[in-house]
Amino acid sequence: MGRETYLPHEYIDALICGYASADRARKVLVMLQIYLDDSESNIEDKWFVLAGYLGAASDWSAFANDWDQALRESPALHALHMTKSFYDFSEEERHAKLLRLARVVRKFDLTSFSCSVNAKCFNEVLKPVVVPPMTHPFFIAFYWTFSFVLHVLRVTKPEQGTIDFIFDEKPGIGQKVFSLWPVYTQGLPKWAKDRLSGPPIFRDDEKITPLQASDMLAWHVRKSKEASTYNDMDSEVLNAMVHQHHDFVWGEEALGEFHSHITRKSYGGLASLPAKELRKVMIKFLESL
Repeated sequence: MGRETYLPHEYIDALICGYASADRARKVLVMLQIYLDDSESNIEDKWFVLAGYLGAASDWSAFANDWDQALRESPALHALHMTKSFYDFSEEERHAKLLRLARVVRKFDLTSFSCSVNAKCFNEVLKPVVVPPMTHPFFIAFYWTFSFVLHVLRVTKPEQGTIDFIFDEKPGIGQKVFSLWPVYTQGLPKWAKDRLSGPPIFRDDEKITPLQASDMLAWHVRKSKEASTYNDMDSEVLNAMVHQHHDFVWGEEALGEFHSHITRKSYGGLASLPAKELRKVMIKFLESL
């Protein structure tokens, strides 16, 4: 009979167990989480946030054990979920716990990143001129992330090996990712294709604990967009859990500029650009930033 429980690092090791030892040592895992503000408030703009961490598989394995130890320290948590973990905590206990977990993140050589899309502006500016499945903010958020990660691996981490994008098993996200994956990968240069292990992977964040750190990051990045509720404690935690952070904001200005790229006469003035052509426009736009 198999074991019913496993050590935290064993779930990470299972992700790379099929690779040769030399390839495992160079393997890169990108842990991604999403936050979409579904509130009905019209006081502030709503934001879609995709955020996460990039790190070597060997670092993630050690990270998983340290994260689990921090969770178990009193007052203990079974797992971290920013929207539902702290009902029985005082404000001071919650803040102390988050800072303790942030110290685990800072201990490791991780690259953090976030991409925020103003959902209201996206729906008004970009959605009318693209076709499904590009009509959701996820499209440009993940495309930026996808492009950014490939850039980092080529320019700053050329010694690293192939990469896997790992998402939490949120309902509906898998369908969006797989429907867009051909758009992201079509026509990639050989060096980029050689770095991709395959389509993204979906796992339970209670087992793949680095996804909980990405949850914590995405929540705080989204909260930072809410001026009326973002406070000093939120800011302290966010600053404590990022070291090499890269952020991109698709606000009114960036979305407007991208809209002009899509609708300009040189692209035929199309109201709905095919996926293949949209990818070319996106590449040129990102290169111009």
